[in-house]
Amino acid sequence: MSDAVESVDVQPVSPQPTPAAPKKTVSRRGRRLLLAIIIVLLLALAGISTLLMSYVLPKGNIAKGEQAGGLTWVRSIYGWGSTPETQFKLPRELNITSNGTIWVTDGAYKEALAFNPEGKLINSVGKAAKERIVGLGPISSGPDESIFVGEPEMDRIRVFEADGKDEGYIPFPNPLDIEYRGGVMAVGSKAGFATIDPNTGKLKKLIGTAGHKADQFDTVNGLTIGPNGTIYLVDSFNNRLEAFSSNGKRLWSVATGAPSNKVDIRGADYQVKSLQTKIPAKMGLPADICIDGKGRLVVIDAFDFSIAVFNSKNGKFLAKYGEYGSDDGQLSYPSSIAYDPARDWFAIADTGNNRVQIVRIPGSGNPNALSAARRSLAGPLRACLFPLALLLIALLALAVSRNRRKRAARKAALQAQAPAVDAQV
Repeated sequence: MSDAVESVDVQPVSPQPTPAAPKKTVSRRGRRLLLAIIIVLLLALAGISTLLMSYVLPKGNIAKGEQAGGLTWVRSIYGWGSTPETQFKLPRELNITSNGTIWVTDGAYKEALAFNPEGKLINSVGKAAKERIVGLGPISSGPDESIFVGEPEMDRIRVFEADGKDEGYIPFPNPLDIEYRGGVMAVGSKAGFATIDPNTGKLKKLIGTAGHKADQFDTVNGLTIGPNGTIYLVDSFNNRLEAFSSNGKRLWSVATGAPSNKVDIRGADYQVKSLQTKIPAKMGLPADICIDGKGRLVVIDAFDFSIAVFNSKNGKFLAKYGEYGSDDGQLSYPSSIAYDPARDWFAIADTGNNRVQIVRIPGSGNPNALSAARRSLAGPLRACLFPLALLLIALLALAVSRNRRKRAARKAALQAQAPAVDAQV
């Protein structure tokens, strides 16, 4: 018996070929396609933004720098349509509510009109009232977003709910301005001002008598209420700015210019000579007042076509902005002003130009990142938001789709390698 073991010829197992890696040309082709899509989206963004900006920006000239007297124009509201019947004719008084709604009264219409911050008409009161509004005057928002509208010729203040429902009126002689804040309602008149209970309409306190002496008044065209209840007002024809405590005690009083019975009011060309007084503010006719985001007093001047800024603690004059003209950003006989702290801008009834203007002045708001973003997005830049959002969504979708394709390719490669490994085992 042979001890030799018969040898067996064992053939080596051939290794399975490894799947070829994707060619670089495919990767480059994908990158080129992605780049082409991004370029198309950017061009679409530019086109859409240009189209939207044409609707946002005015058709006329925009005054800047010295031409605007330091004002920064945001937008103008000329009306709510393209026909003469839907254009402002004599915008008189305005007010801004807590949500940014701009209420405007116009002497040519028998209703008060509400616009959103973008300048679109969103509401009105008075058109369907039990009794039509007569001599449309000052306007203010009250408790629960109710609306007070003054009727100087009728010696009363009309009250409307936010939905336009007529709630009657509050008797008051010649109401020239109305302000509501923190449960306090103040009303200006020819011979002084008064505080009223906004819920009952009852008179709480009456301050003033008609005249030109230090403790008298000649037309309180504008007033506003500070956070602590202090009442600030402009005694228009006496050309004074004054502050009162909530109980009617005078805190301070400063002259803002020559009394208006000594000022030549025949037109803009006469203002320079007539306002050469030793009083720093050199105001012609202070018409209305509001408080900005820094707590400063901001007064609109109807005859100097400007905005003057004062210290609320002592009435010290700080600065003046504005210029006479008809370009956007310029003023002509402005009659009312209101401030929106959320957007850091002022709405002005630019009566001589038959429009409402939205403008900004230096140093009026809080200089933080959130406020700066809100200011930017409230201006013409907002026209780019929609197409920019579409671009970002498209880029995100492309990125997600590309990652999914990569994961699918890796999964397919692993599945292709699996039989080869099983065969070796």
